[in-house]
Amino acid sequence: MIDTEDKKVLTRLRRANGQIAALATMIEAGEECEKVMIQFQAANAAVENAFAEFLTQSMKKCTAQNQGDMLAKVIHLLVKN
Repeated sequence: MIDTEDKKVLTRLRRANGQIAALATMIEAGEECEKVMIQFQAANAAVENAFAEFLTQSMKKCTAQNQGDMLAKVIHLLVKN
């Protein structure tokens, strides 16, 4: 069963997926450059928001479960990027 926190991430990912699908449709239809750029920004923000929600939940889970090693790995991945 999916918990409430995972549902939040999945909702954000579905929103991002819809924006990316709309972006592809716009490009295929030859929409104006400005409109496409705005849609790119919206899709990018949606993915970033999903990642931020996932990261927040992961950090909470790692600290709540006293998983210092996993927390260190997550921090390493963030610093690496």
